[in-house]
Amino acid sequence: MKPYEIMRHIRALSLPVAPDEKPFDDSGMNRHVSYGDPEKEVRTVAVAMESTPRALREAHRLGCELFIAHHQTFGYGSDSPFEDCKSDPFSALKKAVLDESGMTLLRVHESWDLVPEIGVFDTWIRLLGFEHCPWEPCQPVPKWEPWIRRAVFMKKLTIPPVRFGELSHHIAEVVAPYGQNGVLVTGDADTRVRTLGVGVGGITDVRSYYDSGCDAGIITSLSENYWADTVGFPLIYVDHIVSELQGLKNLADYLTATLPEITVHYIDNGCLFKVVTAADDGRSKPSAMAQA
Repeated sequence: MKPYEIMRHIRALSLPVAPDEKPFDDSGMNRHVSYGDPEKEVRTVAVAMESTPRALREAHRLGCELFIAHHQTFGYGSDSPFEDCKSDPFSALKKAVLDESGMTLLRVHESWDLVPEIGVFDTWIRLLGFEHCPWEPCQPVPKWEPWIRRAVFMKKLTIPPVRFGELSHHIAEVVAPYGQNGVLVTGDADTRVRTLGVGVGGITDVRSYYDSGCDAGIITSLSENYWADTVGFPLIYVDHIVSELQGLKNLADYLTATLPEITVHYIDNGCLFKVVTAADDGRSKPSAMAQA
């Protein structure tokens, strides 16, 4: 199979999200190829959250011709071509590994975020145990792009009433198998939570949660924790990567089940950090695959 054929297969499940995305339309499919030959025949595929040099090397060791990543290839927070990022040593190292391996790199981001049931967002909510809870969209941030505002990237879930302290402990238990050994929280442990703000990946906006009437929220960025503390809005911090890992594992499983002509390997990037407390002895390390 060729990379664009695999992308078309994935996109058949997805919703049109970005302005230039049209479901089941081959036009522009090669724009998802971040690096390498879009016409290359592939039989062995790696799927991972991040195309780190370590993950790329592991894929090459497994004999993969195609690497499917969820997040950006070069630069940070954008889809910049290598020429715009060549002064960045991390991007240069990734390019060197790609050139050495001859792999093609395909990016599958929004196309998999909102796939029903097995995509990133629905999977995260199911892991939390709230897949059957009623929900409504959180109010979007006006400054965001119109195509983001049209899709539901954040939800206000109506959950069984629970103390914030108990909810925090529950979330910590959910993320532990994915390498995050604790969660950071701000807020009163005795706060009664009936409505919870949850977003997909990095789209976890505190003010959208608050303006939508949520009692608490799960975030993947600490940029507005002081604002939340000032207004008395409880927050639980989960690593961005951790909140999406199972969704990417589902993508690998989906390709394995539906495309028998290719072999698919899932590469677990792991949690990027470890919570260290005063009681720790200083000898623990983050997961090996999380290291560059």
